[in-house]
This record gives sequence, structure tokens and C-alpha cells, in this order.
Amino acid sequence: MSVHLRRAGPLLMTLVLGACATSRHDAVPEYVGLTPTEQYAIEVRQQPDEIRLAPHPTGLSAAQEAALAELSSRWRAAGSGTITIQAPSNADAGPTVEASRAALITLGANPEEVRVVSYQAPQDAPASVIVGYAAFKAVGPQCGQIWDDMSNDRANRTYANYGCAVTANVAAQIGSPRDLLQPRTMTPADAARRSVVLDKYRKGEIVSSPKDPQSDATLSEATRD
Repeated sequence: MSVHLRRAGPLLMTLVLGACATSRHDAVPEYVGLTPTEQYAIEVRQQPDEIRLAPHPTGLSAAQEAALAELSSRWRAAGSGTITIQAPSNADAGPTVEASRAALITLGANPEEVRVVSYQAPQDAPASVIVGYAAFKAVGPQCGQIWDDMSNDRANRTYANYGCAVTANVAAQIGSPRDLLQPRTMTPADAARRSVVLDKYRKGEIVSSPKDPQSDATLSEATRD
């Protein structure tokens, strides 16, 4: 009898330890997001913002220049990036391509941000000069899909729709969805202003801007009675 117990001892110990490990794992409650950013997320989708320009032997027409200006404005609002000019290799579009690149640089793009590539235009479609950049769109959650009975909730947990409206509103109002993927590059510091402030600081002078006289206010005599 004792021999059998000694032989079965390691097996019994393994079963006991396994049961303890299992019960400890089951005792850990499932984590539930408590804030809107944890329970719902904003999806950032990439979609191209492009315009198609018909090649002109003289460069660009007035309508094409206006279209490029609108595209450049949307590109700056989206956080910049690379603007690609796709030139059809099976059509004479050199003047339009060069004029488009020059116009984008004039509108504020750095030469390094404008890229010219070639592509083979389909035979059954007009050979257009395609100008565009990689735009991003913030897509929020679809709210109102799940409804909980909040009058019969004894678990004291957040309901299924908690935070959905907040996240959807943020996705609809965000100016540049690219900011959700990576931070923007910092603008250069104002060295001239920094020098002026440090010079005043060393002299013990006031470093803040002078008060605007328009911010002064007086109480009207008509309201004192």
C-alpha cells in the first residue's frame, strides 16, 4: 500500500498544482475598457486625393491652375507629405508636367516634396497627368448597434455603447487624421524673439508683451443705479 502511495505521490502533486494554476487563471477577471478611447477606436484609412489634367502644349489652363491650387490647399491641411505627378509615357505631356511641378512649388511645396513618375495610360482612356497625394480619412464607430438593459445591471460595468458617441464625434471633427498615426514635425524656433527675451531677462526687464489697451474695460454709469 505504501509503495503504491509513494509511486502515485508525484502524479497527485502534479494534479494539485495544475488545479491551483487553473483556478488562479480563472479568477482573473476579464478586462473591460472604462474610457471611450479604450472601448472604441478610430480607424484611419488611406485614400488618394487626385486630380486629372489633360495635357496642353502650352502647359496649364486657368481651370487647371485653380484645381492645382485647391489640391495644394487640401494637401497642406492634411499635414503635407509627398505630392506625386504621374506623367503618361505614351503621350506628349511634358509641358503640363513641368508646369504642374512649377505651380506646386510656387504654391508652397518644397522641390523635394514633389515627385514625378511615369505610367502607361490605358489605350481606351485619355492620357491624363495625374497629380495627387496620400490622404487619410478618420472613420469612427457605428453607434446604436447594441443596447443593454441598464435597469437590470448588477455587475456595475460600463454599458456596450459607452463612449461610442464621443469617439464618433472626434473622428468627424479631427482636422488631419494623419495626426492619429504620427506627430507633426516641429516648426523651427524663432531665434530673433528668443534673443530679445533673453536680453530682457538678463537686464531684469519684463519679458512679456505689453498689455493691449483694448482689453481695458470700465463700468458704465447707467448700470450703477
